[in-house]
Amino acid sequence: MTDFAQVSVTPDQLTIVPAEQAVASIFVQNTSNVVDVFTIEVLGLDESWVELSVNSVALFPGDSATSDLTLRVPRSSSARAGAYPFTVKVASRKDPSINAEVECMLEVAPYYDVSVELHPQQLTGANGVFTASLTNSGNTDIEISLNGTDPQDALNFTFSRQTPQLAPGESQEATVTVVARQQPLRGLPKPYAFRIKATGPLNTVPPSEMHGALTVPPKLPRWAIPAAIAAVVGLAAIIALVVILGGRGDDGPSPITGPPAGVPILVKADSPLAGAMELSPQQKRSFEVIVEEPGLLILQVKWDVTGNGLQVTVAASESDQGFIQALRTAGLPTTLLDEELLIASGDYRIPLSRDYVSKALTVSLQNRTDSDTETTFSVSFQPVAAVIPEPTATATA
Repeated sequence: MTDFAQVSVTPDQLTIVPAEQAVASIFVQNTSNVVDVFTIEVLGLDESWVELSVNSVALFPGDSATSDLTLRVPRSSSARAGAYPFTVKVASRKDPSINAEVECMLEVAPYYDVSVELHPQQLTGANGVFTASLTNSGNTDIEISLNGTDPQDALNFTFSRQTPQLAPGESQEATVTVVARQQPLRGLPKPYAFRIKATGPLNTVPPSEMHGALTVPPKLPRWAIPAAIAAVVGLAAIIALVVILGGRGDDGPSPITGPPAGVPILVKADSPLAGAMELSPQQKRSFEVIVEEPGLLILQVKWDVTGNGLQVTVAASESDQGFIQALRTAGLPTTLLDEELLIASGDYRIPLSRDYVSKALTVSLQNRTDSDTETTFSVSFQPVAAVIPEPTATATA
């Protein structure tokens, strides 16, 4: 109590849960011997949190009045959990320097709100890198634990940050590397569903789950198995093809040995070819094939590096404009190059008119990357003479 007024706040310590309210009563009594007007202020809190039923009262000597103080704290990460000291100040309007103050305390309770998101939600490959995005929308610090599971127990999970700590309002990202424990040799791609669980401390936030999928392709593409069977059927032709491929230079791996190179290989519908070769950076290797009737020459190629690509060229001769025109008519580039490098494989169908029956066609494969690459390929033939137009004009390469 002062010479001019008695002031009290009941209760003077309050606890509030965000989005709710707390109420206290401010008592003011005029203890002076003159009539006065008393102003009431709340200092130390965000003004938007404070509401007074009256902020000034006129009192005769000995009279008293009350004002209800209502505090409302928003459910926002900006209203951090913790203790907030504040002051209720009552002053004389006649002389503002005459005042009384009551120290009070507001305790803002914590609340927890964490949102999670996984992107992308699906990838294809023997492994994939996903990103878990976490946002703390609560009003207190929180530590989140990340764990990955899949129903088939076929995947391994590695986190760049397995227990990230987030301040109120903060967002963070953690990479999740998902690796298949086994990759099938052949067959169809197999999808594996998984979930990433985000868990907070006990009695804070309920576990949140992010769902994703990794589709694991076989090691061998679908065309490789028929090509392997064809390789067994046409074993003699394959051996001849290996001979044609010849050796590598002194700066590469050991050469492929066999009969003299330069012998064209006859490709028939029931006698396809299949093989493999290793190419050093910028190395080019070629072999020749011939067909005995019009149709489609089908070339399938797969390689194991990316960079500037594997350049695949098929040519009748350097100056054969009719063959170049046939490629263009079929919608094929004269040089077949995997420019996008999204899938390290190619499937090329080249129409051959009777002008190219028994004429040697040179197939060239050149490694345009800076790394060694293992290249597998197959060459097959489909007789479709009726649908292959004869070249009627020439074009400039």
